[in-house]
Amino acid sequence: MPTLSRRIAFGVPLIAGLLTATPLFADGLRVPPVNDPVVAKECASCHMLYPAGLLPARSWSALMANLKDHFGDNAELDADTTKRITDYLVANSAETVPGRRGRDRHSWLGDWWHGDRHHDEGRHGERVRWRDDDGRDASRNPAGTATPSVVPTRITQLDWFKRKHEKRDRIAPATLKKKGAKFAGDCKACHQDAERGIFEDDD
Repeated sequence: MPTLSRRIAFGVPLIAGLLTATPLFADGLRVPPVNDPVVAKECASCHMLYPAGLLPARSWSALMANLKDHFGDNAELDADTTKRITDYLVANSAETVPGRRGRDRHSWLGDWWHGDRHHDEGRHGERVRWRDDDGRDASRNPAGTATPSVVPTRITQLDWFKRKHEKRDRIAPATLKKKGAKFAGDCKACHQDAERGIFEDDD
């Protein structure tokens, strides 16, 4: 029979591991922050540093291909820098961020980039359907269109974003003014850790 000291020796690291292994999507949306210094420098020079995991690869490709008219501004860069940033955003886009089965916080993508393939492969190869933030089956295209050729270039265009914010008037003009937000996509006004990829539900 294990002694008390052995039980403690086994239990302490186990508990510590459970406490530090925070689920990626616990208590709100969480995606990896930008960890490339060039991407951080260039992208944060004009606006908040949006984590690459907030949009799929084809959206980032479209944005980087039209820097001459970047939401009304000319944000053109030299070819090497443009390629480096594009490669980083595509390599770390929403498709690459681990999700979880059941109430998948990443389901705002759904059919948006998969077309009619509204599932992911489970850990053991089983089919796993995407779920939206309210636990509903997201296979009916939560992003507003199942047509792969449609490429939203704003996070605020996604149905997932709208459901999370409009139902509580979180992006109503009065709310944005109160929070000091410059526009609906000014995430840091409400989510202080947005650039770290942390978007708490109660923020």
